[in-house]
Amino acid sequence: MFLLVLTTCHNKTTDELSKRKFGEDQDVYVPWNLQQKFVSQSPDLPSVPHSEVDEGKGVIVYQRYCHLYQEGELEKLAGLLKGVELVRAFYDNSNWFVWLRKSAI
Repeated sequence: MFLLVLTTCHNKTTDELSKRKFGEDQDVYVPWNLQQKFVSQSPDLPSVPHSEVDEGKGVIVYQRYCHLYQEGELEKLAGLLKGVELVRAFYDNSNWFVWLRKSAI
C-alpha cells in the first residue's frame, strides 16, 4: 500500500508557478472562496471566524489555516511514523511531496 502526501512549500516562494507569496511565517491563513450558490443558508455573513462575503465576486471568503513546510521537515515527520517507509521525497510546483509505503509487519 502506498500513500502520497502533498504539502505547501515554505522556502521556495520564488517559484514562478506559485500563485501566492508568503513571508517568513510557516503558519498562515490562506483565502478559500466558496460560491454563494453552494451555501444552503442565507447569503448573509456566516457565523464562522475568519470569513467574509465578497458581494462583487459572489463568494464567501474563508481564511483556512495552512502550515508551510520547509525542506526536509516533511521527511523528518514521516520518519517518526511506525510501520511506514519513505520511498521518495520531492518538490514540484510550490509543493513538497512524500511517497510512503506501508512496511512489512
